[in-house]
Amino acid sequence: MTINQVNFRGGPDSVVGEITIDYAIAGALGFENVVRDVAVPGSSDGLVKNLPVLPPPYAHPTITTRLDLSAFVGTDGTPLFSPIDVIIDFSPAPSATLADVLAMGTPGSSYPVGGVSRALGSVGTVTVSGYQAAPSLIGIAFDALGISLDVFKFQPGYNQCAPAAMANSLQWLEDTIPISIPEPHVPGFGADGSLVGTLDVQTGRSLGTNRQDTASGGVWPMDGKRSYINMTGDLRDKLVVMALPALL
Repeated sequence: MTINQVNFRGGPDSVVGEITIDYAIAGALGFENVVRDVAVPGSSDGLVKNLPVLPPPYAHPTITTRLDLSAFVGTDGTPLFSPIDVIIDFSPAPSATLADVLAMGTPGSSYPVGGVSRALGSVGTVTVSGYQAAPSLIGIAFDALGISLDVFKFQPGYNQCAPAAMANSLQWLEDTIPISIPEPHVPGFGADGSLVGTLDVQTGRSLGTNRQDTASGGVWPMDGKRSYINMTGDLRDKLVVMALPALL
């Protein structure tokens, strides 16, 4: 497991952190919770809540999520002095409350913190830069019944994260409300008839020769998703698409 402080483009030493878990070390289905060490006065804040560590065929070698480091660094632009004291609890069942996590009795430990650079890409020709907001867990409750493992059926191809995320969301809609998605939700690439492949085409993603080809590019997803909804009768007739004016 590693913890890093994120350096954004034009925003070094941010209050955003990342924690990465190695599935080979976890070795089983479970849920990761990270809280500040109760030995630190005024702490016990939840930093990561019930991060699912999933078994094959859903497992990826590593699982990464973001967390708020402001309790350790204060404000953006402040380098974090390693290590930090936290409790990292891995349990086979989710924990409903912070008290449930602490009741596990996992002791706090000091963990080293590194640094990692991240860039958010761009919207059209406008490059996203500067500090980005840290995730907030205030008011977030965990619902164990809300996890639908069957939606996430495959690892995306190279730079296929946006079409794959859209395919997952559309499959979830078909699973939960009466709409019909004509393409199968399976691993795919380009014009092969799969849902994710169709979204490759609709987003205008630059494509190499196959799913693993590093010549394939990433893409801004919203125009492609709206195009797919418009071409798919059941979606076009039943969904209302709303977006911020800046994204249209």
